[in-house]
Amino acid sequence: MKKTLAFAGAGSDHHYHDMPKADVPRFAKQALQNRQTQLAYNAAQIGCRDDHCPLQAGMAIPLTLGSRVLGVLTLYFKENWQLTPIEIQTGEGLGEILATQIVLGEKERQAGLLRDAELKSLQAQISPHFFFNSINTIIAISRFDSEKARFLLRELSTFFRSNLLGANQSKIPLKQEEAHVKAYLNLEQTRFPDRYNVEFYSSVDDQVLVPPFAIQVLVENAIHHAFGNRKTGNIINIWITKSGKYLEIRVADNGEGIDQAVIGKLGKEKIASEHGSGTAMQNLNARLKGLYGDSAKMQIVTGKTGTSISLLIPYAQTRQDLNTEEASI
Repeated sequence: MKKTLAFAGAGSDHHYHDMPKADVPRFAKQALQNRQTQLAYNAAQIGCRDDHCPLQAGMAIPLTLGSRVLGVLTLYFKENWQLTPIEIQTGEGLGEILATQIVLGEKERQAGLLRDAELKSLQAQISPHFFFNSINTIIAISRFDSEKARFLLRELSTFFRSNLLGANQSKIPLKQEEAHVKAYLNLEQTRFPDRYNVEFYSSVDDQVLVPPFAIQVLVENAIHHAFGNRKTGNIINIWITKSGKYLEIRVADNGEGIDQAVIGKLGKEKIASEHGSGTAMQNLNARLKGLYGDSAKMQIVTGKTGTSISLLIPYAQTRQDLNTEEASI
């Protein structure tokens, strides 16, 4: 460990960004050396070099990548009674999630260029605000519902694990994409209870192949842009059906509709709009064309009662099926 990357909260006058290794609290160094979580229940155990430090308890969690320890996450408390078993469990869960993100970054670095540039663009749009908002929600819930907090930590892990797996695959089973979407929705619906009613309907085998993030992009687009400031009564329906030789993915909402001035550009180019740039839809459409050529279609129907976006792609349950379908179209 060479320096502190970031610090926020009490004690920031002497715990700070770029703080040299010599000034890092002793228990954080021990976590790195021992590769185990270190708990401190008083200032002496923390080992801060400042005698007037207000931090009285904390935990230091090593972040590992295989056999390597890449860093340490430290969480502090101003009172030692605040370091409860729930806080420890939450902190270690957060450490696992951050370590997963490190693995994702390392795999991207080693790969250099992903086989599909559009997929990389889609991944880059995962908002850091979503990550930190989810973590704050989990921490808050852990204070009164530890089981719900554990469930949400697992969902957050599922969400980021799906991004990691999707980075190396151009097509994945519907079951895997559905788990990704539902993990995202569970986190969003916990943050905004009763704001969204989302239903998932599928009449196809859960092993049918779909591009990673295809459903995720459409659902997230609806949540962020369909409803304006409306707090309740927001409905999103997801249908997965077979239509002849095609798989149809349709996401429909009862939102405000899309401005007719931009509807013809959506999915084809960036849009100058106060509601978003349309980059996610553009990247998704480009990715579909790259994977399936003219066999893929994106259809958008919108009005004052909502918007429906459909993706049509060749139906395939295995890569051999996909090759057969594409050859016959």
